[in-house]
Amino acid sequence: MKLAKLVVVATCLALLALACTNANTNTANTGTQPSPAASPSTAAPRPTPDQLAAAREYYADSCAICHKEDGEGGMVKIEDKRLKVPSLTKGHALSHTDAELAKQIANGGDGMPAFKEKLKPEEINNLVAYVRKQFQGGAAPERATTPGMNQPVPGERAKQ
Repeated sequence: MKLAKLVVVATCLALLALACTNANTNTANTGTQPSPAASPSTAAPRPTPDQLAAAREYYADSCAICHKEDGEGGMVKIEDKRLKVPSLTKGHALSHTDAELAKQIANGGDGMPAFKEKLKPEEINNLVAYVRKQFQGGAAPERATTPGMNQPVPGERAKQ
């Protein structure tokens, strides 16, 4: 009798272990597909020191007018309009993924001009990396596993 119980318990444990290791591989009944894991080949390449230097220069020339040299933003008067420019160092800006920041830079909005005609997608990605490094401690939020950041923003044209 003890042997039968031992066999049943061992079988149950084996099935449980098997079920746990194959989680999310059988999606035939759910109608969903497992999300692909980010791989080194699809992750955004790190900018070189020269690319970061170019991004720093572009930030100083074009972004610091509103976001300030320290990334704090605040009230800004541009073309007789007063804008409340968000901080890049705290608050909501820290929750954006790299893709969301790149899209905001490319398309503008809420008083921010679009830069898709002035910057190539790679330059926008380098600017995002500069903002992350300079003002946000270098890391994107955990949900920001953004494959293909070296690709153009969907629907956007790159500067030639």
